[in-house]
Amino acid sequence: STSLPACMTTHQGADGFPSPAAVLQCVLEYLQLHGFYGALTQLQRESASTPGSRGGFLPQAPAQVQGEGRYLYGLVLGGRWGAALQYLEPLPVAGDLARRMRFVLLRQQYLELLAYDPASSDHPLDQAGPAVDTRALTLTALTECLTQLQAVVPTEADFAQLAELLALDRPQDGAAFCDWTVWGGRMQVFEALLPLVQHAVAGTSSSQPAS
Repeated sequence: STSLPACMTTHQGADGFPSPAAVLQCVLEYLQLHGFYGALTQLQRESASTPGSRGGFLPQAPAQVQGEGRYLYGLVLGGRWGAALQYLEPLPVAGDLARRMRFVLLRQQYLELLAYDPASSDHPLDQAGPAVDTRALTLTALTECLTQLQAVVPTEADFAQLAELLALDRPQDGAAFCDWTVWGGRMQVFEALLPLVQHAVAGTSSSQPAS
């Protein structure tokens, strides 16, 4: 007979069949493993399996992500850009590195604003609930985001590349972003920020006097 995946054998009912919780966990693990981050986040939201510990829903990080990385994952995968920027503020990171971290977040926010289509019911901005301010879905928000980007962009060429996207129908029409997707972009942002945040948090902890 075919053996069940480990996630289904962890919790079984009296009848020997996997419990609903085990089936849910198995599906979540499959979606995570294969990079279906949009479906993963939506299933977590609808199943209410991961209520946010700091207010509101936050997507659940995979088991290998520990510590503050789990909160960062929730903010980034949940598209909580304002909260994510505030989270970075107190970290002991300065200079070019601090600007680079802000740039990575703001660029993703900018691309998502450009990609927003009110006619699309499956866009994450339509499903983010109260975490997303609908006023942000305006040309004013795009302009403000671009202004913030100008202060942290690595080079003038990078800024010009982003500004040129305003004239296109969608971000993917720009050569540099032809493979960009909302969910893939969010995961790339998280993966770029995680080691920097972990290093900063570890440095803060090591500098604290022993009690």
